[in-house]
Amino acid sequence: MYRVCLIDDEPWVLVGLEYLVDWETFGFQVASRHEHARQALEAILRDPPDVVISDIRMPALSGLDLLAAIREAQLPVEGVLVSAFADFAYAQEAISRGAFQYLLKPVKKAELEDCLTRLRTLLAKKGQQQAQEENLHRRSLLLSAKTVGEAAETLLDPEFFSSVFFVANLHGTSSFPAFSLPETVCACIPLEIGNAVLLGSTSLSPDQLFEQIMASASDLRIGLICTSRPEEEMASLLYRAQLARKSAVFLGQ
Repeated sequence: MYRVCLIDDEPWVLVGLEYLVDWETFGFQVASRHEHARQALEAILRDPPDVVISDIRMPALSGLDLLAAIREAQLPVEGVLVSAFADFAYAQEAISRGAFQYLLKPVKKAELEDCLTRLRTLLAKKGQQQAQEENLHRRSLLLSAKTVGEAAETLLDPEFFSSVFFVANLHGTSSFPAFSLPETVCACIPLEIGNAVLLGSTSLSPDQLFEQIMASASDLRIGLICTSRPEEEMASLLYRAQLARKSAVFLGQ
């Protein structure tokens, strides 16, 4: 669910907005409501929602200034501004401040539903783009690491390191799962379509680890290499893990 923050200095307007549509049907939840724009801004800076829907004309801080402050803080928050004044100048300034949409009061149900539908599409695309960028960054860290210890320190939480490090070369036709393995800290780094590396540290034996990975994704082909030497070359482990996977396929395992 995408989180929405509603802001209006008129409490009855806030209640009306919250109950105007079925937010969950459109993939949203009203996470917070605020009657005071400055307090709202403080809360947004502490814990940014996905969307802010705010009145424009408010005492102390206008919706336009609120949106400008959000943009200055470089928060990934979409803004929808609402006003009772059908003034094109307001709409122009709202768009120039980066507002996703400008709505007139009283807000009509159909217009808000249309706005939420388009917001959901935009946020989904942003989420996919962010995930792709994060994966490219993690892939770069993995491939540039000289040793398995260096890769682990960069990509994992050192607090949970065990004595054994491992690299698993994964191949599958579907998306890779979010691995959650017992006694193990790990990260799955996609390399290309159908291929990924599972890097981790574990207190499980190699056989136990292999069984756990297979239990999480039985449709994957896996080549697993373990080492207790953090100084071992990362490139060597990646190659051996890939070779192990291809060997298993060749042997029909």
